[in-house]
Amino acid sequence: MAVTESFLLALFSMFSWGIADFIVVHPVRKIGSIRTLVIGQVAIFFMMLAYMLAFPGTIHFSGQSLLISFPPAFLMILGFLALYKGLRIGKVALVAPVVSSWSLVTVVIGFLVFHQIPTLNQAAAALLIVSGIFMAVVKVSEARSSIKKHAMKGSSEALLSMVFFGSSLAFGKVAIDEVGWLSATFLFSIWQTLMIAILFFPKMRDKAKVGLKYILIAAASGVLNFLGGLAYNLGISGEYLSVVSPIASASVLITVVLSFAILKERLTKLQYIGVLSVISGIIIMAI
Repeated sequence: MAVTESFLLALFSMFSWGIADFIVVHPVRKIGSIRTLVIGQVAIFFMMLAYMLAFPGTIHFSGQSLLISFPPAFLMILGFLALYKGLRIGKVALVAPVVSSWSLVTVVIGFLVFHQIPTLNQAAAALLIVSGIFMAVVKVSEARSSIKKHAMKGSSEALLSMVFFGSSLAFGKVAIDEVGWLSATFLFSIWQTLMIAILFFPKMRDKAKVGLKYILIAAASGVLNFLGGLAYNLGISGEYLSVVSPIASASVLITVVLSFAILKERLTKLQYIGVLSVISGIIIMAI
């Protein structure tokens, strides 16, 4: 696979995940994170079911593939649980930049485990992107206030989430190499659906009304996350983790830009520098 194709796939993941994170805020605030997560996963499940019925034989399963696809799926669920706890007890200004830097973990694992040695340009681009993410997301005044008050709640959860997400998206390559990017993505989602059902369905027994609008937005967010995962898995099946991961992890940049454009949230000078840093890194990665 050409680097150009992997680069475009990484960009697709970045936009899909970034838009998903932007639109999901509304249902999360109205119906809660658990309901939103469950609705999104249900939408993914029915989409996968429709695909398998329409194109039988394109998804391949085996005992070994089921086993090796479980750890990445499990790590992804742990990442979400740590993220939700971090956001619940800590400030977004401290949690978001750390979690969004999961590509650091994938690049390190790619180097140590898969012996993927990035070129100088790729390493420089990854550094620009990750540092840009920090600058684009962090709110300095809030972070400084929390540090002065020693109110670092959520920081350990953010670090755990970063490690879980990065490890999941790196070690998923083992299953991708075994059964292909499409089958592996379906296997990850099937495991995640089962785990979410076990963990969260019992907590949804109350009959609180959920508006159709929130259901549709939560479902759309889940589908966008799934499509972003498809593109990411296809991208890393043909290219280094150090190329695809940093670009895909810049999805938070899309969320920040959409908040600026649609919600009229003001960006600080540091955030503008962060946006430019991420864009510069992406351009260098494409050369």
